[in-house]
Amino acid sequence: MNTKYSHRLVGHRGLMVSHPENTLVGYQAAIAGGARFIECDLQLTKDKQVVVLHDDNLKRTAGIDASIFDLDLKEAMNTSVHQPNEFGDEYKREFIAPLNAFVKLVAKHPQVKAMIEIKQESIDRFDLNTFVDEVFLLARQLPEQLIVISFNADVVFEAKQAGLISGWVIEDMNEASERCAAKLKPDYLITDVLKVNVNEPKLWQPPVNHQWQWMLYDVMDANVAKSLMNKGVDLIETGDIAALIKYFNLQQ
Repeated sequence: MNTKYSHRLVGHRGLMVSHPENTLVGYQAAIAGGARFIECDLQLTKDKQVVVLHDDNLKRTAGIDASIFDLDLKEAMNTSVHQPNEFGDEYKREFIAPLNAFVKLVAKHPQVKAMIEIKQESIDRFDLNTFVDEVFLLARQLPEQLIVISFNADVVFEAKQAGLISGWVIEDMNEASERCAAKLKPDYLITDVLKVNVNEPKLWQPPVNHQWQWMLYDVMDANVAKSLMNKGVDLIETGDIAALIKYFNLQQ
């Protein structure tokens, strides 16, 4: 088994190619396929409970034109996010999961690390402190397995202050962002693969006495993933992690 590359793959929202995103069944499938890293998105419900969900609107994932901000936790946990346009009724019983259920799943797999992304929509709807306080409370249960990430630099700063592993998702690869990264000193720097030159990715070097790891998303091609890792990218996030792991494990 070749783990040089396969252990550096991240399951983007689980195993999106064959399972609804951000669902426990999708994460279970990614882990069963050999994932050592997975990633999820977090939003807040009306009663300020943290749930695993990417969009604040449920049209795409649940097929209903409603906001997660209008549902309390009980209502959210009874809302199926089976992505009907992609999967029909195959996953009709896959409901929005609270973060604590996701954390319990990760805890059963000590070989797995999970990146948990605090989304800006819920920060805007409520406030940063409310959101991070709830997330950090659960993140402290698995401080070696859970990595708090966000596009919001203030979230990353607060995570570092709380002693948690952190990652900053970069919107624009420019000089201002590079300076911000040098000040934040996160454990991970993350950006869209479309933001870099895949033939010659120019990865920022960390400041003195600090190390960070680079992750690029969303890469679906195994050869592109391998090439990027050979050129210094530490982690590759993909929506088809099981297929890429299988590909690398078959390589001699």
